[in-house]
Amino acid sequence: MREVPPEELKKILADHKLWFKTDGKEGARADLAETDLKGVDLQGANLFKANLQRANLQQANLRKANLREAELQGANLQGANLQGAHLQNADLRAAELQGANLQGANL
Repeated sequence: MREVPPEELKKILADHKLWFKTDGKEGARADLAETDLKGVDLQGANLFKANLQRANLQQANLRKANLREAELQGANLQGANLQGAHLQNADLRAAELQGANLQGANL
């Protein structure tokens, strides 16, 4: 599992935001597959169509995050805060959701 320093994560999220705003013409889609993001604060983050396959998001704050169409196959979301998160069409196959807070999440 790959570690992502805070500055690199900030750049990945900024590039993804630009990718989203320009319909893929600029920036880059977030590829955070197999990364260790345990406990990270991603509240309100735009992760639309992001690749988070097999990522460790244990105890992460994803409150009100946009995870629509995100690839979350095999992701560890145990104890994650997903309150009010947008998860429409997200791929959650084999994702671990034990103890995750999904109150008000849009599935």
